Amino acid sequence: MIKPQGKRILVRPLRTPAKIGLIFIPETSRVNLLSGKVIAVSDAIDWARPGDLVIFNSHSGLLVDKKENLLMLVDEDVLGLIEKEDVADVCE
Repeated sequence: MIKPQGKRILVRPLRTPAKIGLIFIPETSRVNLLSGKVIAVSDAIDWARPGDLVIFNSHSGLLVDKKENLLMLVDEDVLGLIEKEDVADVCE
């Protein structure tokens, strides 16, 4: 596992689903959502924990593990936390 250092967060971006309701979305039309699940945080971060969902800037982060699709973000790139009651709206 990669351990973030400084003020960094390791995130797995969420993907746009292939189907929304009865509508299938072709691969070429899908865009990555600007949200992701926190996998690990550095000791300098006290506002996020592994398992939290965050919203971040679209061109943020460095792809550190292509196989696992993991991004390393600087804390300033994170725009906010997604509240637990809103998780269903993001993950559907």
